[in-house]
Parts: sequence; C-alpha cells; structure tokens
Amino acid sequence: MRLLGQVAVITGAAGAFGTEIARRFAEEGADLMLADLNEKGLVDTARIVKAAGRTALTMHCDVTQRSDIERVVSATVEHFDQITVMVANAGVSQSVTFLDQ
Repeated sequence: MRLLGQVAVITGAAGAFGTEIARRFAEEGADLMLADLNEKGLVDTARIVKAAGRTALTMHCDVTQRSDIERVVSATVEHFDQITVMVANAGVSQSVTFLDQ
C-alpha cells in the first residue's frame, strides 16, 4: 500500500479516467475527496473507493469556478487535516485563468 496515510483530491472523479484513478489510489491506501459536476457519478465512484476499504468524500465542483475549488480544498483539509496529492483530471473546454498577481 504505497499511498497509505495519503489524502488525494481528484477532480473529474465521476468520469471513466477519474473513477479508475480513484480505484487505484484507494487500492494503494489513499483516502479521497472526489470532485465533479456529475453527482450520480460521484456516488458510483465513492462506492468503489469504499469497497476498497478507504474513505471517500464527494463534492459537486465546477473547476472553472475558483470558489468551488477553494470549497473543495477547505472541506478536504477540514475533514482529513491535509492534502498530499492533487489530481487535476477534470476536462475544461474553455480558457480559465486564476492569476492573482
């Protein structure tokens, strides 16, 4: 279990790639925050993670919205006390810029 004790946030977690990433991370011992626009898909992915004996939280998240990303990060840290891996798997079909400078 190479990821035991790790906490991963996976965006796009309800799609085929995101589900497979979540499954593999769970098999390797990670607990997960699963984020996506597809809430039913999130439930299905969470079920796979939990079947592997790991914790899975889910949140509706539009990665083009900074406030959604901040909410996911805050909720993850609040629940798990850390984020050690971030998988930016969500596909975006428009230009998004979050530059504060």
